[in-house]
Amino acid sequence: MIPLLFSFCAFQRFSSVLTPSDARLFHRCFRHISNFVLNWPSRGSVQRAMFRSIHEKFNFVVYFKLASQPLFGPLRILSAPESFKIQCLSSFSNCLLSKLDALFSSAVFLPPLADKFWDFTLQQMDRYIQWTQKMTDHFSCPELPAEDEKSPPPTEPNQPNRSKSPNNSFADVLSLGATANAHQQQKVPPSSASNCLQLSALFRDLLLFDAALFRFCLNTIWTHLRELRVDTTPFGKCLSHFSEQLAQKRAIIVEKIVSQLGSELAKNLSAVSDIPRQYRWTKRPFPTGFSAYLAHAFTVCAEFAEKSKEFGWSDDEMRDILCKVLDRAIDGFCEKAEKVLDSVEQAVSSLLRFKQRKATIGGASLQRSQNDGETDEAKIRGQIRFDANFVRQRATADYGITGKSEQRLAQIEERASTAANAEGTI
Repeated sequence: MIPLLFSFCAFQRFSSVLTPSDARLFHRCFRHISNFVLNWPSRGSVQRAMFRSIHEKFNFVVYFKLASQPLFGPLRILSAPESFKIQCLSSFSNCLLSKLDALFSSAVFLPPLADKFWDFTLQQMDRYIQWTQKMTDHFSCPELPAEDEKSPPPTEPNQPNRSKSPNNSFADVLSLGATANAHQQQKVPPSSASNCLQLSALFRDLLLFDAALFRFCLNTIWTHLRELRVDTTPFGKCLSHFSEQLAQKRAIIVEKIVSQLGSELAKNLSAVSDIPRQYRWTKRPFPTGFSAYLAHAFTVCAEFAEKSKEFGWSDDEMRDILCKVLDRAIDGFCEKAEKVLDSVEQAVSSLLRFKQRKATIGGASLQRSQNDGETDEAKIRGQIRFDANFVRQRATADYGITGKSEQRLAQIEERASTAANAEGTI
């Protein structure tokens, strides 16, 4: 009789459909009735049918909208590229994780809506993928062709003192404390170098979000599913697919960083093309060390490595990035250095032909100048040799570059040295 009386009272006091205006009150009401049903000692078919009819009066669709929509309003603002700040975990990712945690809390989650809660989680995972793509596109500058790159100001010979090598020591474990985040947040003016740092932070954000979401699903969502006696295997496959998508996004981000940072370093090294202007018809002395433009050419890599360690990049990850950057930039440096040597060799060849035609006019003066190694062409070759040696030493000693890039630089050194020696014997 008590279940019948309870059902009769409930039908009398409930409207045809119980539509919530207060999500928290709706949640408490449903929970109390569910606990009453679960704890009732008799489980006859009549009682279950009556309780089920009461259960059906709850409008769960409206409740879900009331419970979920206010939680994700701030994400629309934080998803804008202008809101992205350099930190361990972005404000967007932090907000998304905290809102999911609130949505699956005991004060909001309802077992009959488990499928809707999971669908909503999948939507937020897709939202994160879209946000990642938006950030990647925003911080990816279009790459300029090598011919359009502007060279730095004219170079001056410098003494062969080695600049300090970049710091390659990075933290293996990333702290997500509020103090660290507050310390690392900073607005950076838009440029190729700062975009690389933004992409570096985004790369770590993807790793951290992937790990944090996995822990959340394992500890919270999977717990709710097991309480409902639901197999978590299909849900785990969804999570694995999401991780694969993030891995693909990270690979794209690495390509963007290598492209932008490599272009920045290549632009610094492109001043090798200006060497002939420094020695032709200038009466400058023979060079004794690498050019001044090389003193700070690698600063962009050192600063990137130093600041990226705050995001928790490992030594192996950073070494792999910088090796790709160096390979890209060295290719451009070698092409320009080889063109300079080609032009010098053409000039020497023309000079030899002129000497052969005018052997009796000014021959002694020309012979003495070349034997002394003080021709403009010899100075240019000497500077190329110093610069190629410096780049090779930095690339091998500080960044571990070996293989084709090192061999090409060594060949340029040898070519410049051999040509200079041959010129001195003319």
